Amino acid sequence: MSSNTVSCPSRSAFELSRRAFVSLSSIGLAAVVLPDLAWAQGLSGLVEVRALSVGYVLGSEDLRNLKRPPRALRRPGLEADAETALQIVPATSLSTGDGELYGRALKIAIRGLYPPGAFEAKRREFLPLAADLEVIFPSFDPIDATPNRFQAWSFRRAGGWNPSPPIRFSFEHAAESPLELALRVRDASGAVSSFTTRFTIDWESGMPRLRRGLYLLGLSAGTWESDARLASLADPRSAIRYASILMAVELAPEEALAERKE
Repeated sequence: MSSNTVSCPSRSAFELSRRAFVSLSSIGLAAVVLPDLAWAQGLSGLVEVRALSVGYVLGSEDLRNLKRPPRALRRPGLEADAETALQIVPATSLSTGDGELYGRALKIAIRGLYPPGAFEAKRREFLPLAADLEVIFPSFDPIDATPNRFQAWSFRRAGGWNPSPPIRFSFEHAAESPLELALRVRDASGAVSSFTTRFTIDWESGMPRLRRGLYLLGLSAGTWESDARLASLADPRSAIRYASILMAVELAPEEALAERKE
């Protein structure tokens, strides 16, 4: 696994390991990363929890660099590019995940909002007022089995545009520790929704499949119920419908290096 050091919040991206999170969560790491969570506290018993709608960029498993995706993804519809053949499909529609990822250190990166047209200044009033994304880590405490909840990313637009910076962290997906996400959203009307999902490598109905590539975590119910071509994300008026959080999944550098040596 990676180092136990938590990087300084002033950097452009946070980096922390699973072990670092578990050791620090009890002293309020979440408050350091995301100080404004009062609106979401205690909602789990008050708000119906629905399935998080997850899209997958089909073909992204073969991209050489997930940190800087091709131009067609960064600026959908604005650039003529051979990569426009890429499309987004419901992650639940993938046949299976990638078994090579099971039980190995993964690098998860939360990049921020996507597509670009959804958060142009003149369209922001249609975005949610607030969103908080959590990664749920299993507890390895024999006394307290309550899962640990890592507040990974957020954004606020009330009182000023305030998205979190990108963040990277390590995670080992296994039977006892599946990658599980929870998202709380307060929409433009002030209504609060709560979503959750658990990734799987095997075929499990209704669960997104885990493989290397780019995922889109929808900010509303049913965002990725059907396929979408990149061209449909180009128009800011329709881009709002697809407003999501962009997440990249790949083997951690040390795992990828070991794989290349084999």
